Amino acid sequence: FWLTQGRRHAQAFDFDAARDAFDTALSLSGGSVGTALPLVELLTETLCDYEGALALRPRISSRGQGSSALAAQLAIAAVHLGQWPMARTLLGDVKGELASKAWTLLAEAALDAGEGELTLDAVARARSCAPPTPALLRVESALQALRQRSRAPEEAALAPLHATGDWPALLQAAGRVLERYPDSAQARRMVAAAEGALQQI
Repeated sequence: FWLTQGRRHAQAFDFDAARDAFDTALSLSGGSVGTALPLVELLTETLCDYEGALALRPRISSRGQGSSALAAQLAIAAVHLGQWPMARTLLGDVKGELASKAWTLLAEAALDAGEGELTLDAVARARSCAPPTPALLRVESALQALRQRSRAPEEAALAPLHATGDWPALLQAAGRVLERYPDSAQARRMVAAAEGALQQI
């Protein structure tokens, strides 16, 4: 009854009444996933009450805590609140489009904060959950541009070593660039040039 009431209120855009009805359903069910999920969805997707969504965790049954959809929704709330470790814990090995959305949101937030390694990890995890979305592709493009900008000074430092023919130093410096940026075409060219020159000595 209360779930049906909650859905009716939500369809009528009476979100406060929907919240109350879903909350009652959750209490009466002892925290079942079937009653928790509509309430968490309402809080995260419609009301943007991320703190309210996370506050429900103690009221959700242990069986409900294992729900992939519920874990992903709670992770989305955690990302919005900047609680990234909690989001990662909630997501664990969860797969599917909703988990991909949560990882993508985390990737966006990490990218904005300049956390490159976390961004890379979140992008990889989003890709492992579901086919890439336009939002994920935008993050990947922005991440690639950021990596290109950040490696530019290190790549530029290779040119003087090449010009002076300091092949051992060039090989070492280019190797360090490749360790950090395996996709650096310039560093690969410099390694090849240094190795070629050293073979001729």
